[in-house]
Amino acid sequence: MSIVFAGENQNNGIWDWFQDNQGWTYLANGVDQPQVWDGISATSRNWGLPAMTAAVTFNAFVGGGVLTGIYYYYAVLYNSATDTEGGQGPISASMTAAAQNITVNRPAGATTLDPQATHWRLYRNTAGQATTFYKVADVPTATATYTDAITDVALSAGSQTLNLTNMKLRMPAQHPYVALHGGFAFGWGGKRLAGSLLTMTNGSPNVTGTGFSQAMVGMRFRITSPAAETKVYTVLSVTSATALVLTENYTGTNSPPTKSAMIYPANDDLASWSIGGRYEEFRLFNGASVGAGDGGVPTGIFTLLDALYLAKDRSLYRWNFTTNPNPLNGDAGIFNVLRNRGLLNHRCRVVVGPHAYMLDRKGVYRFSGDYEENQIDRQIHPLLLPSYMPGNRRVNWSAAANFHAVHDSKEDRIVFFMAIDQDLEPRHAFCYDRRRDRWHVEQYDSGVTASLQMRDLAGVDRVFIGDEHGYVRGFGVNPGLDAGARYGGAARTVRGTITGIAANSLTDAAANFGGAGTMAEHAGSWVEVYEGVGAGQTRRIGNAVSATVLTLAPGGWATTPAVGDKYRIGPVEMILETQNMAMAPLSPNELKEARFLRVFFEPREDWPESWIGITLFKDWSLDPFLGWSPRARANGLEIPSSAKIDGELRAYVDNMTGCVQVTLGHEYARAWRVKLRYKDGNRPIPITGLEIAGAVVPRQDWRDQ
Repeated sequence: MSIVFAGENQNNGIWDWFQDNQGWTYLANGVDQPQVWDGISATSRNWGLPAMTAAVTFNAFVGGGVLTGIYYYYAVLYNSATDTEGGQGPISASMTAAAQNITVNRPAGATTLDPQATHWRLYRNTAGQATTFYKVADVPTATATYTDAITDVALSAGSQTLNLTNMKLRMPAQHPYVALHGGFAFGWGGKRLAGSLLTMTNGSPNVTGTGFSQAMVGMRFRITSPAAETKVYTVLSVTSATALVLTENYTGTNSPPTKSAMIYPANDDLASWSIGGRYEEFRLFNGASVGAGDGGVPTGIFTLLDALYLAKDRSLYRWNFTTNPNPLNGDAGIFNVLRNRGLLNHRCRVVVGPHAYMLDRKGVYRFSGDYEENQIDRQIHPLLLPSYMPGNRRVNWSAAANFHAVHDSKEDRIVFFMAIDQDLEPRHAFCYDRRRDRWHVEQYDSGVTASLQMRDLAGVDRVFIGDEHGYVRGFGVNPGLDAGARYGGAARTVRGTITGIAANSLTDAAANFGGAGTMAEHAGSWVEVYEGVGAGQTRRIGNAVSATVLTLAPGGWATTPAVGDKYRIGPVEMILETQNMAMAPLSPNELKEARFLRVFFEPREDWPESWIGITLFKDWSLDPFLGWSPRARANGLEIPSSAKIDGELRAYVDNMTGCVQVTLGHEYARAWRVKLRYKDGNRPIPITGLEIAGAVVPRQDWRDQ
């Protein structure tokens, strides 16, 4: 499978995609022309061929021929490599032959409309009728003329026909969501676009602004600010990225000030489907309106079990069919299965087995088909909905278009990447452990803009993420490490094969660690030998790193790895946060003894310098509590002098009791929030529980946050 990241392009369209069993990836975003990519090439091609824009024209009659009667021609573009036909162009003028052959000219534009076209395919009627047209020939695009010498009888014996019921077109560009199901390619919905910085004049159809594209032709146009207008216009043409023309004169007030508009399809409830088994050829009449008038906005399409589901922001529809998707033919039906629950955007659903895990404005739920939905976000729900408590952290729903989700099969967890507070890109991951029915929240130093699970070159199923700086990384790898390539930069290595080994160094002659000057973030990370003689051992990387050599902190190997063993540079920082926990109203005399926090973890005696950072936030504040008195390590807990600056205490994981206690009694509070940060080690230390005295919330409601 190829890596495909749905990043934002120049027109702010986030790509949706599917992949067929031949390895072709089909992509659409509702703005640009849909694309097909082979997973290898540096460029993609258009999804399907456009309609011919000009007609076949008459060149000459050739005497002594086989045609007698009145004839017309159509031409379409054809790609012999993919066996794909484009939409028909205009019909030719009539040509009356009398025992003659007819030579016609190649339509204008046949060589320039789309570079993937290899031929212009010619269709002709038979004398006496002009309803059905039959294939005459496939003519190479480089050939300018063709002489037709096929009799009506021979022509009509062919099975390739063209008429009003089977006219073809390519994947409609209006659809931002696509899926493959039952041997058909589907497109769904229409993107609602925004025009900004618009300058308009009363009595003129001309509009200047920013962000225009050809996909807007034929769309509806309505002014939304500075004062919303009720009149709806239609876009006649787009002459450039900064200019378009309406079908009628504008009747509103002149600019300035500049205006903004919503630009949207005439029917954004439309779903289209391809010809069966031919994913690049659609038909004019292969379309159905789904949920028209319910007020919802299309947000995604996906398959679950044996059905196709079309999602809106607050409803969900199931499309059943056996052999033909057309809901009018008796073989198919479209049913509304959920009302008031839907999907936030097409990247916020994850299908695992018989379940779809979905995020909408009401939270996270598990959908199992039919009419079943199960809310699963009880532990994190206060973060997902606006809180009435001042200062409480919450999801920034204004950045919802950037949220996305993925299944981490290694840990069997569903990960929703969301923005919190004022963040615009997701810097937090809400992780749902399917086996334990538990949530935790992780925080990152960079915005995570895309995510995908795939099998890497080593045959391991991994999650890859893209960040706001243009890096592709392995999920769970050090925030400073690049698990693939930076766009426009050199690839960085985080896994490979050992070619040399010593007590305190590891060499991979094929690696590009970047060197100490460009990849210093390796220092302090961990490298694991995961396959071979030395499998199961981890070592910390020292301060000196070259392009092919990792210098390791002193310590040596229990079993020296061998040349050929496999290694990987492992994960790094884990952050977990609770929600705010309101405190019970105890008397002042009870405060000191009753208020404490205990953190339970799995101890590791062999990691003497590794610790869990504990930070507390008082009374819904976003700033950490700093009122600590520094003290040396005792009973596994250290309060360093830096705690008066950053508020972080240290619980050392070699404390074999597996528990540390933090006294809170000297500080009266209405609520506490706890943040745990595990910094070191190749694998995260399991946090097995929290205990806090005085919290009103029952233990089971917060201990697994």
